[in-house]
Amino acid sequence: MEEVIYEYVTLSGVDTSKDDVVIVKGYANRYKWEGGIEIDSYGTTFVPTAYDLTSYKLNPVILYQHNPDNPIGKCLELKVTDQGLYIEAAIYKDVNEVAFNAIKNGVLNGFSIGIDIQADEYSEVLDAWVVTRGELIEISLVTIPSNTKSVVEHVDLCELGTCQVIRKRVNRSKDVDKLMIRQAVKKLLNL
Repeated sequence: MEEVIYEYVTLSGVDTSKDDVVIVKGYANRYKWEGGIEIDSYGTTFVPTAYDLTSYKLNPVILYQHNPDNPIGKCLELKVTDQGLYIEAAIYKDVNEVAFNAIKNGVLNGFSIGIDIQADEYSEVLDAWVVTRGELIEISLVTIPSNTKSVVEHVDLCELGTCQVIRKRVNRSKDVDKLMIRQAVKKLLNL
């Protein structure tokens, strides 16, 4: 099992707007993780070619909790990769201070998408519906994503014309020899 934790680091000197803004980066919908296929809580997964991004790119708004009356920012970058739908977005303090502070403080970390599914098929091997075609309607930051791997991986806080990285997900499991830890625990417990 991979352990992922947040690491706080600092980066200065990156020029941005003078507004208080956080830049969030991650997968709005991840369908591949460590070589496996991710199935969300609705029992669906996506193929990389499933997304029609045409309409969304005309109005790339980011919503809070899928509420169309509560936009909190805009999408700056959107691309389909072999792991999922990657996004970078700007979230503005003056638009929604509650959401801004929740992201800044690491409380709001989930991404979720709204998609009009146009074609899917059931896979007995995956025991899931595989979406093969759909129109992306919206992207939201949410407290509980249906796809547990669709999370914010990187947050930059931008104020007064500079940015600093305030949170970055890092994989610490590669630094730990799990077999060595198990053996040490067994030895301590006299097993």
